[in-house]
Amino acid sequence: MNIVQRHIFESISIDAGFSAGDFDRLWALHALLSTKSCPVNYFALLDAALKHPLLLDQKPATIDRNVERSAAFFGIAKARVIDAALKHPPLVSQRPETLNRNLERAAALLGVARERFIAAALKKPQLFTQKPETLNSNVLLSAAFLGVTKEQFVAAVLKQPQLASQRPETLNGNVLRSAALLDTTKEQFIAAALKQPQLFCQKPETLNGNVERSSVLLDIAKHRLVAAALRQPQLFYQRPETRDDNVERSAAILGVTKDKFIATALRQPSLFSQRPETLRDNAERSASLLGITREQFIAAALRQPSLFCRRPEGLNDKLLYLAKIGEAFDAPRSAAQLLETVPAVFTCGNTHLHARYILARLGLKRAVLPTLVSLPNRVVSGLILEHFERQIAQTGKGERALQVMHAQGLIATLPLGIAPIPRPPRRGISNAIRPAPYAGRPKVSEVRPSSANPVRVRGHVPVPS
Repeated sequence: MNIVQRHIFESISIDAGFSAGDFDRLWALHALLSTKSCPVNYFALLDAALKHPLLLDQKPATIDRNVERSAAFFGIAKARVIDAALKHPPLVSQRPETLNRNLERAAALLGVARERFIAAALKKPQLFTQKPETLNSNVLLSAAFLGVTKEQFVAAVLKQPQLASQRPETLNGNVLRSAALLDTTKEQFIAAALKQPQLFCQKPETLNGNVERSSVLLDIAKHRLVAAALRQPQLFYQRPETRDDNVERSAAILGVTKDKFIATALRQPSLFSQRPETLRDNAERSASLLGITREQFIAAALRQPSLFCRRPEGLNDKLLYLAKIGEAFDAPRSAAQLLETVPAVFTCGNTHLHARYILARLGLKRAVLPTLVSLPNRVVSGLILEHFERQIAQTGKGERALQVMHAQGLIATLPLGIAPIPRPPRRGISNAIRPAPYAGRPKVSEVRPSSANPVRVRGHVPVPS
């Protein structure tokens, strides 16, 4: 910086109560920490010195050396340690060896990887200087107050490190107050907050105020919005005006009334938070991939709202399975027909659909598509196991197919005497259940039964293609 800038900063520093000597040390420290690639804001450094005057008692070179050694211990860039120290200046007053020892001890007591603890501490640098035993004690006491496991609360702390510095009694009091204001149970509020730990740190009155304001803007009963927010917790702290604007724009994009969109979003609360542009793009992309009109997709998604929130490519993958199931029944249906009659089938997982495809392809169950897809997993698994056990008894072949299906999660258990194998790698939809060669065994290939080629399985698992 030039002489004019130095003079300006010196005047500001002295006006803030620092002596000329203090400014010289701050200026020297700024010169050591700030680089062209990672500049340090002088005012941030000045603010750090106001919060922690002991910073001025250390030599600039010592502070710089501590920062570099801490960065080396933590395995992170020097700039990240500087950012943390500007938020929590005592960080540079502790010996790097002590910080590293505390960090390892804290991670061990909390049962988390060292890297995950460092990531959390960079968000809340006080964690670097807090005694490990005190931190662990607070976590245990907070978990006991909330009625959750230590592991659950630690997971919340890693997402929202501010929790670690809250007194357990205060935390519990806020939870009780929030639950009372929102007219829900403590357990329900905690379940939502574990998904979105920021809720633990919000003032109860703020949360309740947001809900009440939103219920007025959206013209829905408070209890209905609370029910939706318990499923989509960020609704509790999203700005009511932002949410209302999203709803109005989303309704306009989809060509429906605001009331219609709200009714749909109450069934799929994530729609309240989804950007209208993302909603539009997903609808258009999904319609394009499925070979239908945008209006057809929107009409189906209004009946099955989770379709709005699914990846267009994922919906297209499911269509492959559904088409193959239809072919196995000699009753193929187009995407438009499926979405018009049974849109819920597009919400099933690929493994769920693939197991039903195998059932249909092997002729083990004749049923209409909705009935087949809704069959319980235990029933599907039982029918497949029964078929292959019978085949093994008759021909001695089929163990490999069962091992592959079990590894891919298509069947829950294996018969006695058949050992499990590691899960083969997934390589795209056309190879969803087809594993790579395993331990010298023959490669699993596709079964294509027909009247001229009845189903014969020798370590084969049917797969859509």
